[in-house]
Amino acid sequence: MLKDWNLIDRDKDQDVYTLELLYYRDGSIGVRIWDDQKREFLEELGVKEEEPVKVEHRTAFPEEHIYPLNEETYFHRAL
Repeated sequence: MLKDWNLIDRDKDQDVYTLELLYYRDGSIGVRIWDDQKREFLEELGVKEEEPVKVEHRTAFPEEHIYPLNEETYFHRAL
């Protein structure tokens, strides 16, 4: 989704991104995108002025995680 929204660029030399997820009282979520070491701020989406109730940090990779020859997941194998 981050690539679809043009928040990250798959063609950059960036290998890994750090996502800062901000959870708010009204159920909304803001996202800040940093470089892998969280030194350079890159983008944000949905971030509010109010203090979040919870903050999480996650890792995001710019490459696709789908293997085209096997689009079915391991959970949908034929028995």
